[in-house]
Amino acid sequence: MSCFHPPTSEPARAEKKNAFFDSDVHLIEIDLLRQWPRMPFLEEKIPESDYLAMVSRAYQRPRCEVWPIKLRQPLPVLPVLWPDQDVPLDIGQALRSVYERARYDLRINYNKRFLKMKNEK
Repeated sequence: MSCFHPPTSEPARAEKKNAFFDSDVHLIEIDLLRQWPRMPFLEEKIPESDYLAMVSRAYQRPRCEVWPIKLRQPLPVLPVLWPDQDVPLDIGQALRSVYERARYDLRINYNKRFLKMKNEK
């Protein structure tokens, strides 16, 4: 896939993201938003999915690796360059660890109705 410098309505966010794309820093982006437009890509069409993960390596830009994620599918294990070879990053386990440590089970009202996408029934 070819990454695209995504436009955003927030100038500070756009500036920060463009700084990443213009630097020699590797970038992992996990798109878990269900209401907003998906991050844009050039060239190839992204398969239909609920979520998306993207790894953009500084030395491969504008090329990037993309993982489409379905709602009921486990989050993927992503390759992270460290320092000169890939190491697996289990983003599902990382998310579970953050959830437990931050005690989100005490903050989130799971009885509240969740937001559905327009095309969901």
